[in-house]
Order: sequence, then C-alpha cells, then structure tokens
Amino acid sequence: MRNVERQSHSHHLGFSALRYLMTSRPYEQIVQRFRSLLERFPRIHIPGEDESETISEEVNHVIRYRVEKLAQLQQLTDHVQAGLLEALLKVEHRTYLWVHLVFDYLQSKGFKKTRAGVESATEKLPSTVNEAYEKILNTSKDRLSARKALAIILAANRALTLSELNIAMEIEMTTRSKHKLDLESVSDFQSRLRLMCGLFVSVHQTSVYLIHQTAREFLRAEPLMSATGLQNDQWQ
Repeated sequence: MRNVERQSHSHHLGFSALRYLMTSRPYEQIVQRFRSLLERFPRIHIPGEDESETISEEVNHVIRYRVEKLAQLQQLTDHVQAGLLEALLKVEHRTYLWVHLVFDYLQSKGFKKTRAGVESATEKLPSTVNEAYEKILNTSKDRLSARKALAIILAANRALTLSELNIAMEIEMTTRSKHKLDLESVSDFQSRLRLMCGLFVSVHQTSVYLIHQTAREFLRAEPLMSATGLQNDQWQ
C-alpha cells in the first residue's frame, strides 16, 4: 500500500499507463486506506460479494481438481473417488480456504480406501473454517507452546521473524539477558513451530504469519488464555 501511494506521487511516472489490480476484503478499515487513491484516479470496482454463485462454482472446480489429484496420489478407485467428490460438494458454504484446510486434513489423517471409508472420513471433516482451525490446533504436539506462540503473534504489531519469535518464546518474567536464553537454531525452531501450530501459521521469507485473516478473527473471538491458566481446551 505504501509503495502504491509513493508511486502515485512520483513525478517520474509522467503519463505512464501504469495500472494496478488490487484485491481485498470489503472491510471499511481496508477501504479507508485506499480512499485518497480512489478519489484521485479512475477505477473499475468489481464487488466479489455480489458474485457468490460464480465463486461457489469456481470453488467446486477446485474441489474436483483436488479430488482427482488425491485419487491419483492415493490410487483411489473411480467408485471411491466419486464418493469423496459427492461428499465434499454437499458441504454448505464452501470456500477456497476451507478446501485447502480439508485436503490437508485428508492427506495427513488418511482414510480407508473404500466407499464406507470415505463416508466415515468425510463425516469427521470440518464443515466450517473455524472447525478446521480447531482440528489443526488440537493436533498440536505441544499445546502449551502453541498457545504461547499464537498469543505472541497476535500481540505483535507487525509480522515477527523466526529469530524474533524464537527469542520471544524463551523470555520469562525472570529473564535479564538475551545471552541466557536457551535458543534453538532458526531452522530447528521453524520445524518445531510447524509441530506446534501446523498449518495455522506460515513462514514467508523468514517472517511468521497466521494462515489467513480469519485465523486472527478466530483466535480473537474469545480470550486465548483461560482465567485459570491454559486449562481451557478451546483455542478461541
């Protein structure tokens, strides 16, 4: 966003035919940041919220493609593949993010390669993104550390690097020096972070992010920590 604003004020552009394609959620706090640019330049606005049927069909195309690839990978019969596709297309409110999370769940958990096995597996699938988030976090290998890592990521006012999160995870109330911290190598910490949080966090160019804006909303829906201290099984 800062780059766009800076370039829009640059005298070097002259009468250049530079164009931008921007996508975002239709939240007012996001739109406000673009307000000055919207008033200064001609634009074409395509509201995605009015294209729900088109988006739903596009999601279905993705599901069909992912089912086909999963069938090839796991050598599913046509009968089993058809059952899996049918079950997934029955889920309401399907989104791209849900598809991503569900197929990761199917690949990591596995299922019996029969029609009945597919039915059993799909009955356990999360029907919403929030349910998918719960399943991801509930499989954490270190739930106490996962809660701490997520709390730090939420509290930070920018994306932390792996090194910064590594340090923050080791700091206690009694810590007086960075040199006293029991730090892992960055690569080892990244591997452990994956075991702690699974797909819930992602790393891009050494910076740590939540998988999606909805992940932040999911965690902030209710206090992350319980009043008695980490005894609440809910992650929200």
